[in-house]
Amino acid sequence: MQSGKIQKAWTYVLRARLTNEGLLFRLLGLLSRETRLLWQLLQGENGRARPAERDAKRKLAQGLGYEGLARLFSLLFLADLSVKSGERQQEQALDSLVADLILLLAAPSSANTPEALP
Repeated sequence: MQSGKIQKAWTYVLRARLTNEGLLFRLLGLLSRETRLLWQLLQGENGRARPAERDAKRKLAQGLGYEGLARLFSLLFLADLSVKSGERQQEQALDSLVADLILLLAAPSSANTPEALP
């Protein structure tokens, strides 16, 4: 997700919550697939990315690095586990996941701002 799309993402999440669509597990599946693709691109493989999107996804993968992608896998796993173990409701896990994703995906770009540089 890019910063300009955060509002659209929250709007979609809130709308899905109102209609009780069970968005969490569909989102987890989509994000798992995309994270695996980013990992492949970071490894220098082409994966199954569309050629038109490959460069942008490779740039995102490089920005996140192995540590960021590992954190992303961890966030997806924890969201899934928290619901299946009964620790959280789907809505709570979804809210937490989206908030954590925003922090994770905002980190690479904010680390390169002039204020963050030595």
